[in-house]
Amino acid sequence: MIILYIISAISILLGIAIRVFKWGFLISGYNTMSKEKKANVDKEGLCKSAGNFIILIGLLILIGGIASDYGYKLITTISMLSILPLTLIFIIKAQKYDHNPRTKSDKIVIIVVIIFTLMIIIFVAIMLMAGTQEPKVDIEDIRIKVFSGIYKSSIDIDSIIDIRLEEKIPKVAQKINGFDLGYILRGKFRLEDIGIGKIYIHENKSPYLVIKTQDDFYIINYKDSKETIELYERVKKLY
Repeated sequence: MIILYIISAISILLGIAIRVFKWGFLISGYNTMSKEKKANVDKEGLCKSAGNFIILIGLLILIGGIASDYGYKLITTISMLSILPLTLIFIIKAQKYDHNPRTKSDKIVIIVVIIFTLMIIIFVAIMLMAGTQEPKVDIEDIRIKVFSGIYKSSIDIDSIIDIRLEEKIPKVAQKINGFDLGYILRGKFRLEDIGIGKIYIHENKSPYLVIKTQDDFYIINYKDSKETIELYERVKKLY
């Protein structure tokens, strides 16, 4: 992921510039202050804190990129998700360097920023909880319905041309529209050699139930291999 390395390098360089050379003009909020207000800010402390924060973000992105290249998806996910709470901590911590009297509007802005950041963290947490739910499969008379969080599929039984249990599946090449947390994948993805389909899998847990239709394919499995095998036996009776 070359883009992650580029972002990481830029972040680290900016962090060093702020921390070492005291480039306060790169710090949002401080750079828009009047001269009078800047005089009441501990610039050295703020630059040191902000520089450390931006360098840390750059290192986390670098770790995420390296882990992704070597297939350690969980490490990539953890490193990226940690950026949000760290940002909130920095926003709160940075206030101690500003010794200007706080007007009511200043306090409101700070509170709004903190609340907004918290809302993002809560939203992400809810999405993660929904996305990590094991797929639920309902078998009806004419179709199979698959649910996992906000991602769902409906498979017409008459359109099925093959059902099989596979120990390996092609490598996931690209997320089209889905959820990707470590090895947990939900939604529409592109797989090498076979194209775009809908998958609900633990990528590192075999076996996989593969359902092929005339126009699409679906891959489902559970963390517990016994549940995957049981689902295969249920679905196989329909074909």
